[in-house]
Amino acid sequence: VADENAAVEQKTKAIDDAAAAAREAARADRERKKAEALERSKARQANPDYFKQRVEVNEEGVAAKEKAKQELKELPIECVEEGGDSDGEGQSDDPFRTYTKKSKNKIFVK
Repeated sequence: VADENAAVEQKTKAIDDAAAAAREAARADRERKKAEALERSKARQANPDYFKQRVEVNEEGVAAKEKAKQELKELPIECVEEGGDSDGEGQSDDPFRTYTKKSKNKIFVK
């Protein structure tokens, strides 16, 4: 029984050590990211034209999106009708169709 207790304690200690190492690595990563963010912030504060540059870049992005929207609006719209009989009673390719084109009534399927 004492051997089992010692083995359990060793396993739990190993698990605790691994978890502590993972927490320490995550903490170090957070600290590194925080330091990098502070460096970027100081660089932004040192550049007086930073916010003007950001506004210009943002305006360019908005202009590009508006141009893309306008191009999409200018595309010609084509209506493509399915081939088949003009009266609408031709056979459809869809085996699960539950209506006829002419009457739009559901067809009883048993």
